[in-house]
Amino acid sequence: LVETGDSPILNSRLKVQGLRSDGTEIPVELTVTQLEEAPPVFMAVIRDLSREKRHHRQLEELSRENAQILTSAGDGIVRYDLEGTITYANPAAAELVRCSVADLIGRPLHATLHHSHADGRHYPARECPAVHALHGEVCHVTSEVFWRADGTCFPVDYTGAPIREDGEIVGGVCVFADITEQRAREDHLRERANWSARIHRGLRDELFVMHAQPIVDIGTRKPLMHELLIRMHAEEGGFLGPGGFLPQAAQFDLMGDIDRWVVAEAVRIARDRAVTVNISAQSVADIFFTSWVQRTIEEAGAPPENLLFEITETAALEDFDLARQLVSGLTEMGCGFALDDFGTGFGSFTDLKHLPITHLKIDISFVRDLSRNDNDRRIVASIVSLAKSFGMRTIAEGVEEEASLELLSELGVDYGQGYFIGGPVPLDEPNEPHAS
Repeated sequence: LVETGDSPILNSRLKVQGLRSDGTEIPVELTVTQLEEAPPVFMAVIRDLSREKRHHRQLEELSRENAQILTSAGDGIVRYDLEGTITYANPAAAELVRCSVADLIGRPLHATLHHSHADGRHYPARECPAVHALHGEVCHVTSEVFWRADGTCFPVDYTGAPIREDGEIVGGVCVFADITEQRAREDHLRERANWSARIHRGLRDELFVMHAQPIVDIGTRKPLMHELLIRMHAEEGGFLGPGGFLPQAAQFDLMGDIDRWVVAEAVRIARDRAVTVNISAQSVADIFFTSWVQRTIEEAGAPPENLLFEITETAALEDFDLARQLVSGLTEMGCGFALDDFGTGFGSFTDLKHLPITHLKIDISFVRDLSRNDNDRRIVASIVSLAKSFGMRTIAEGVEEEASLELLSELGVDYGQGYFIGGPVPLDEPNEPHAS
């Protein structure tokens, strides 16, 4: 071609094999045109035919009426005539649409497949892209909607292609697959990105604040420390409770970022008062978290004895070795460590045996009905006895009435916490406990 300016390949569409750099071959269409005559300059356009070849293979399988392939195919396959009426459906198609094969036969394709605009508006029925195959077009569409016989629908990825006999289009075929799980994964990733941006914006723009709930000496009713609880400024005003953002933070692995902000705030506050602060399972599993907390305490100059950290039994059991490293490292500095929700998990005695815990927090489920439930009283008495044998202090959560507070005192519980004593309020607001 370069020597003569003429060749059979010029201005022709050639079907050839293309060789990729990894050694695989793909079918391509090659078109060569001449741009300039002297000196001769040519342009070659190469088009990947892989998808088209796959469509053609599907059509060939249909035309050969290979019943075994059609029957065993995992994707739904329907064939339709020039009027758009379904003339064949494989079992997978019937299963996806939740009706029988017989019910699909004779049904208009556009009554089964609905094509929507991005804003949710529907195209006219006859503009269903799969019907365009009857005009010789091959279409591939994602996220269209198939309607089931029971009135529910599901998103699909489908390909519509024409069927030809002796060069004439005699109908079309549509191959479709349910992409509900794919959509769910995409939604999950999108929600994760949204929450990640929202939480990081909250940390950057100081949208998070700390509230404090008093913990009192049950004997004297005097507050000894405050538990720090995170809140988030809501767009409509007021505060968003932890239930409004912590479950999402945990779901999308963002608790580590929140924990570091909370601990940094707690260390700052601990320079002036004793506080307790919660640590999530994600931070327990962070091999760098212990050294970061130690460094943060040292740099802030906070008295370690003013800090009581809390982890749940569940968090401790997720990675016991790292939990032991965390508890040991911080208690050696002089910090306290409490096992939260004690009595609700299955590893309680293992935790006490191997973790240098200084406090046990008795779960609210054993405290709320203490004055009305003998079993709760027996459980609390057992926890107190167990704690004393290990040289630990006990903190009862969920004190909501005077009677419970009196019983906790009789049972030998050291500290109490709950709405009867005082609820969580901003740090600068007074929250005096009830007098004895």
